Amino acid sequence: MEQTGWRRLRLLTGLFLAAVLMLTAWRFSGGTEDVHTGMHFVLVVPEQGSGQEWLLSIVEALEDSYDLQLEVQGFPSAAEQKRLLRLLPETEVDGVLLWPISVNQDDYKAELQALQESGVPLVVVDRDVQEPLRDSFVGSGYKSDLLVLSQSLRSLRSRESFIVGNRSGGDGGQVAELLFFRQGSAETMDATPQDMKLRQLAASPPEGYWAADYLLLEGKNTLQLKQQIEDLFTGPQAPDLFFSLDPMLSTAAASVKRELGGDCGVHLLCYGDRSSPDLESGLLDGLVTSLPEVSITIGVRYLRDICRGFWVPDSMDSGITLLTTEKLEKGFSLVNEND
Repeated sequence: MEQTGWRRLRLLTGLFLAAVLMLTAWRFSGGTEDVHTGMHFVLVVPEQGSGQEWLLSIVEALEDSYDLQLEVQGFPSAAEQKRLLRLLPETEVDGVLLWPISVNQDDYKAELQALQESGVPLVVVDRDVQEPLRDSFVGSGYKSDLLVLSQSLRSLRSRESFIVGNRSGGDGGQVAELLFFRQGSAETMDATPQDMKLRQLAASPPEGYWAADYLLLEGKNTLQLKQQIEDLFTGPQAPDLFFSLDPMLSTAAASVKRELGGDCGVHLLCYGDRSSPDLESGLLDGLVTSLPEVSITIGVRYLRDICRGFWVPDSMDSGITLLTTEKLEKGFSLVNEND
């Protein structure tokens, strides 16, 4: 009798395990996943011009991997990005990825609120906006910038002051923001930067420094912007280090230093193209490149996870690469400080 009871128990246990395995196989073979396949995401990005092959290859790979429909919309201005964003709440779209052109997050406020009210998930890459307006941010965050900035300052003999600058817009309608930092006791600035990175650096600067002054340059074309930088590098507020967060601003700063030659004592730490010859020539002390391909890949995956009901972090620092003259033979070093 006892052996019969054990045989029955083993039989029931085997049937139970078989049922569990069948249910599991059904769920992961498409029983529940079919509800979430074919999701339609719109990627609103700056116009890439002829150099958009990297973006198209990423989009194609993500579509194949996750069975998604990814619609890429590239625009040359923030105004055109906003016009599309106004239409999206009225369309059948499952999620939006935004790569903002403008550094001023208020430019997108009404459009992002409309997306939020319609229940459309939003992931922002490259330039951040306020947390209530998006579900997540993926990009080279201020922690990476703070790390390379602190490293660069430690390598300088004179480091009493530095400037961090960012820029947005096109020729004839540019906006450049410059934030001045000095050593010493902190004081309150009258103005607040529009750019989120500059705000975060002002709130948490490198140790021993404080945000002392802020300058906003609006409506400047490239030539005028270059003249402003030259006046800055040769004037009484000339910094020991200039850190440019924008490649076009970096190009203008490098051009000014090239023309000034030995009269320019400003060190340059710049975002730009990793093939820039200015580093090897000594114009730049450090070259920083962001990783938009990583940001967009993570951003699309986050949108998919949000639509499937999964948790995603409020922000993710996708990292940067830093190359200095000492590392030219060693290649790039990846900096990735997760929030």
